[in-house]
Amino acid sequence: MPYIVKASRSSYLPAGMHVVAVKNIEEVENMADPAKTQLKIGLESTEEESTDMQAVFWTSPLLHPKGKLLPFAEAALGRQLTTEEKRDGFDVETLIGRKLCIILKDAVSKAGKPFAKVSDFMPVKQS
Repeated sequence: MPYIVKASRSSYLPAGMHVVAVKNIEEVENMADPAKTQLKIGLESTEEESTDMQAVFWTSPLLHPKGKLLPFAEAALGRQLTTEEKRDGFDVETLIGRKLCIILKDAVSKAGKPFAKVSDFMPVKQS
């Protein structure tokens, strides 16, 4: 019996500004240091012309000012985290389904493949 291969229904968003929703957040092994973990965050486009398109980024699970998690969380929540949230942490699962704006920039992987890298986050009005 022949095996039929179909194109994936989803593809990755190109460089530019996009409104997305947080699709999933999972803890994964850090590829650079297997003793550490990182978060893999999946985002899906909410723009009508970009249905079934997505973006993915990885970040440390720490709320460090120079990291990606803090600006991502604040953009998704539409507010700055409180001192207590920064100190004690918060449940990142509460971000699933939230909308935010991301900026993707063209980049090239170590293997020489082009991709769009998440470079910035901005809040959007939550509906």
